[in-house]
Amino acid sequence: MRDYRAYPIGNDGHVLPPTVITAEDDRAAIAQTKAILNEKPIEVWDRSRLVARLEKSSQSCEADS
Repeated sequence: MRDYRAYPIGNDGHVLPPTVITAEDDRAAIAQTKAILNEKPIEVWDRSRLVARLEKSSQSCEADS
C-alpha cells in the first residue's frame, strides 16, 4: 500500500491542504479521490509524481506516466 496525497485546488488557484489516500496503486487512488471530489479540482500525487488532476465536470485528466 502507498500513501498518495489529494490536493484540492482553491478558487484562486492555490493548493489547499491535502487528504492522505492509502491505496494499492494509481487506479485505486484515483477511484478513492473521485469519492471525495467536490466542486474544486483535485490533484493526486505520489510523492513528487503527479498521478492525475480530477475535475467535477470531467472523468479525469490523468497525467502522462
